[in-house]
Amino acid sequence: MTNLEWLKEKLRNNELSEVFKWFKEHNIKGIVDNSTSPATIMIDSNYLDIYLSEHVEKPKTVWDLKINDKYYIIYCDGAVFCRNWDNSNNEIRYRSQGNVFLTEEEAKFEARRREVYMIAKKYSHKFNSKEWSDVKIGKWAPYYCMIDGELKIVESLSIKEALLYFKSKDDVEKAINEVGKEDFIKYYLGVD
Repeated sequence: MTNLEWLKEKLRNNELSEVFKWFKEHNIKGIVDNSTSPATIMIDSNYLDIYLSEHVEKPKTVWDLKINDKYYIIYCDGAVFCRNWDNSNNEIRYRSQGNVFLTEEEAKFEARRREVYMIAKKYSHKFNSKEWSDVKIGKWAPYYCMIDGELKIVESLSIKEALLYFKSKDDVEKAINEVGKEDFIKYYLGVD
């Protein structure tokens, strides 16, 4: 639960002592009406939303998450979900594996990047040391030329630079065609 959700719930449940305490800690002013029982406080919820968005410190990295901070996670099926940080052992493990994100956009990008990589891997070949030593065996890899803005496929006989290599140019093209050229460039090669 975010701070905003917590405050709104406290206001709905008339738990004003908790609200007053929070207001005092954050220097927020409201109108207190003591003629009602219990006392009520009037504050524009839009003001509260704006105040919280401007004044409540947001984490800068996933390593800065505090209890109740909102974050996103990619489930094993690629779906992205929003959760609130509670510093559980599972969350700490998710974060150490690179599976915790501050924004939904970051999480969706990473989910698609992983999917594109796995599709490309399906068509790739893991050459062993003997095959890498044999210059008669072609190893194919895609790259993006930043000068002419073109996706290209090059044969490498003995130099290993790419993440994945393929047995043939056709295999590279199959991978590109399955995910789409734009997605391949964006998510596999990391070119915006």
